[in-house]
Amino acid sequence: MKAIKLLWLMPLLTTCVTAGVTQITGFNSHELVPNTPNGTEVAFKGGATTVRLTNSDFFKMQGFGDRVEFQSVSTKDWFFDNKVIYPWELPLTTLSSIQDSDILTITATAHHNASQQYDINVIKYMSKGRIMLRVISVSAVPEPAHAALIVAFLALILIMLKNRNK
Repeated sequence: MKAIKLLWLMPLLTTCVTAGVTQITGFNSHELVPNTPNGTEVAFKGGATTVRLTNSDFFKMQGFGDRVEFQSVSTKDWFFDNKVIYPWELPLTTLSSIQDSDILTITATAHHNASQQYDINVIKYMSKGRIMLRVISVSAVPEPAHAALIVAFLALILIMLKNRNK
């Protein structure tokens, strides 16, 4: 299952895979606003940041010493399936050598945006002597109704092809 998750991440990250280790050379999620300085990381020991998405949506991450919390802001109603991340939940990694087992995926629901769901992938690493939590990618989760329509459409095509060959 973890290998499948990593394959799903490949289009989102600029990578080079060597001996089971994913070398991250750049974070490139279509949902994260690019080049936001420190806008996707926060220290466990304190601080806060706003994670901005390309559709103008955003949420907040805040460090409280023993944990990092994902939070809504006054104009945004977010639900996170794992709102509180403790340091022991993730292994320590480096930005240049991330393995699939280093990534924790959180599902977030933007109730203010027709309950659109997102998969948020985070890692834990050291920076300047501080343990940090960083969002490395955010991806919109397709609605089940759209997936059902695609499956139905593909089934219709298969039936048509089968009948054509008779």
